[in-house]
Amino acid sequence: MAIVFRTLIVGFSTACATLTSVSTTVASVTPPNVIEIDVPWVDSLLPTDAEIELLLSDDDFEFVKGAVLVSEPPAAPRLLPDIDIDIGDGPSRGDAGSTIDREHAFSLHSNPGAEKVIFLDFDGHVAQGTAWNDEPGSTLVLGEYSREIVGHEIDGFTQRELDGIFEIWQRVADDFAPWPVDVTTEDPGDAALYSVDRSVDTRYGAHVVITHDSDWYGGSGGVAYIGTIGQRYYSPAFVFSDNLPEYAGLVYGGSPKLVAEAASHEVGHNLGLSHDGAHDSDPHDSTNDGTPYFGGHRDSEWAPIMGVGYDKAITQWSKGDYPNANQPEDDIAVIDAHLHGRGTGSTTSSASLGPGDTTVVATLSDGGAVDSYQLVVTEGPVDVALSKTHAWGNLLAELVVTDVGAGTSTLVTPDDPTEWAHHVDGLAPGTYTVDVRSIGWDDPAVDGDDFPAYGSMGQYVLSVDAPDDVPAVTPTTTAPTTTTPTTTPTTVAPTTTVPTTPPPPAEADANRLAAIDPVRLLDTRSPGAVSDRIEAGENIRIPLAGVNGISSDTRAAVVNVVAVRPSGNGYLSVTPCTDVSVDERTSSLNYVAGSNIANSTIATLSDDGSICIYSSASTHVVLDVTGAIGPSGAAELSDTTVRRIVDTRIGDDIPRRLDAGEIAVVSLDGDVAHDTTAISVNVTAVGPATGGYLSIDNCAARDVTASLNFSTGETRGNNGIFALGADQTLCVQASTAVDVIIDLTGEFGDDGYTYLPAEPVRLLDTRASAALTPGSSTSFEVPTPADGVTPVAASINIASAGHPRSGFITSWNCGSLSTSSALNPVAGQVTANGALAPLNPGQRSCLFHQAGGNLVVDLNGWWV
Repeated sequence: MAIVFRTLIVGFSTACATLTSVSTTVASVTPPNVIEIDVPWVDSLLPTDAEIELLLSDDDFEFVKGAVLVSEPPAAPRLLPDIDIDIGDGPSRGDAGSTIDREHAFSLHSNPGAEKVIFLDFDGHVAQGTAWNDEPGSTLVLGEYSREIVGHEIDGFTQRELDGIFEIWQRVADDFAPWPVDVTTEDPGDAALYSVDRSVDTRYGAHVVITHDSDWYGGSGGVAYIGTIGQRYYSPAFVFSDNLPEYAGLVYGGSPKLVAEAASHEVGHNLGLSHDGAHDSDPHDSTNDGTPYFGGHRDSEWAPIMGVGYDKAITQWSKGDYPNANQPEDDIAVIDAHLHGRGTGSTTSSASLGPGDTTVVATLSDGGAVDSYQLVVTEGPVDVALSKTHAWGNLLAELVVTDVGAGTSTLVTPDDPTEWAHHVDGLAPGTYTVDVRSIGWDDPAVDGDDFPAYGSMGQYVLSVDAPDDVPAVTPTTTAPTTTTPTTTPTTVAPTTTVPTTPPPPAEADANRLAAIDPVRLLDTRSPGAVSDRIEAGENIRIPLAGVNGISSDTRAAVVNVVAVRPSGNGYLSVTPCTDVSVDERTSSLNYVAGSNIANSTIATLSDDGSICIYSSASTHVVLDVTGAIGPSGAAELSDTTVRRIVDTRIGDDIPRRLDAGEIAVVSLDGDVAHDTTAISVNVTAVGPATGGYLSIDNCAARDVTASLNFSTGETRGNNGIFALGADQTLCVQASTAVDVIIDLTGEFGDDGYTYLPAEPVRLLDTRASAALTPGSSTSFEVPTPADGVTPVAASINIASAGHPRSGFITSWNCGSLSTSSALNPVAGQVTANGALAPLNPGQRSCLFHQAGGNLVVDLNGWWV
């Protein structure tokens, strides 16, 4: 078809169009009569001739100079329902319960490191050189988001507005939870938002400006171009908070519920979606009568996101499965075409629930899908509960608990689609299957008020409540006693004997590496996470084996763990879920209050395939898995020769400093053995222009996850094990301008050494004796595994404390000292990193401390 779809969508007519706004616009524009939008790369989403004819049959659409233009007039003013009471629209005016400060409100991420982004921009915007400017060189200045009709804050936000920002972000993140996209309030930069060449660029996003200024455009709730995601000229989309009021005794602007509905709706347009309307009068359409905006069902409180769901408790993506729908567009398929990677189908987890208290947070990302779990009850009675993570969540689900031995099932299904939480109580000892099923709504008593399971997707919380005398697996509340590094060295009893090591697992020689695309198993910042943060002393259980494509026979895992905005200095401990006293804990990651710190380690799994994360202070935590070690793995450790393969400071392999958003391809062909499929590296960021991250992968996945987090100007390192891509390549992407150093510490191929996991034990702690002087070295002994086999290398965690300045630490086998770094201590901070430590024949390894200070070393496992 020769027609190029060129459309301006003015989304969501306002419910209170006559309200007066206070504008800070210094150069206004008028809505154009004709908008020429050339988007050849969305040809697959272009309408058919019949669809264009349908559009033009509506009086609000015109076809002018090859363009389809839609401009909705404002709706008649009406009194909104009391959303604060009926739909849970956040705190009412004057509510003293603050939930978030400004720093955190503007650094929210639903899926940090994801390749695609949706940027919710609340603090004002200046548009220049875009389709929104009426003349070349003109400037459009728009103010910030506001919940006040009068008296807008000019240089700041009220607590009520910050709370509104948090709720808006939560609601939009829930709408897009099934897709690998980061909904964020932190400006990701142009490189993350705008695609230069869509045929090759896969990193792009949508930019939504949420502003109280609407005088320049009119009474609409929002406006966006259709099918233009990633195109700078047609960005951003706009949502007008003053035109989206809330009612709580008096009328105020910027309702979080309404703004979130408009924001998701406008992003839908950017992704190529059209309006969901109704042809003719529908008795179940409570707001519209033959309209391009379907207002939803009265009794089930459901509406499509691309209709208008301002006063509905449930809004979902749709494909026109409601009476008198005016078009059957498959919303999810259109979104899939841009936000690739949504999980589809049902899943069966091999990780067991119970026998103690257990909490699982997961996402059903396909309408009608089922997540299945096994529950083993050793002592009853046990109660099982299922709920959605937020009252406004998109998911509608039922719970089925089946007694495997008896062959009987208990089904609990919602009796109200707007409020549901399921319980199956009093389970006796035995084995059960627990199913979480995405469903639709069908009330036989109300004809035409149902909705299908199609858009019933989102996060849920599944919990098991066991008797008090059955050990809990999440969370515990034992008060911490700091025995790991802190900014002030602590005194601990010196270790005078080699620690006792646990026996190796069955078939110990069969544990090999399977390097995988990063899998995110935990992000406590995401909507519906187990808790807002891991609190001090909590020990959170994370099922790993058999989850999200990870092999069910996994015995140890390569994990990257990030502490995000901890409340104080402290540490994380990633261990098997066994009974460990606080003073026996080892540190997997040491953090500083307010900083984002990452570390990669090899974590030993419990017998049930889980790991536990303990925090000594309150913090958010992100956990990614990059490798699984077990009998089904194929790669063995074949070489532990340490050598530098990248140094942008001198043009080694990568010729120059990386720019923001740039992806550098590192070829190791000829530098590693021909059968090498994965490598162990230590990567260091030097002098970053701003805080940010590096992402490393095999050049194929491009689902960006952070491999290293850093602050402005610092030198920060992290280790990791990564699969190599075609022709033995590795890709490095920077979120900001930065120099990069990569040291190769190990190769994995067809033949070599296999892994024996250990319960973490402490091997060295110089705080009990004397700190190292600058430029000095020390050594430590690695014990022999219980089966007597001699290890050639050890997986360890190194922590440095009390160093007077920044510097580097080198790990080597006590032979010839190399110039590589295993850890880069940051002045004034306890700094930790995982490492692959080569051993000499006496099973000793050495550490060189360029800056001087204390060192602590913990064992994670052996390579034998």
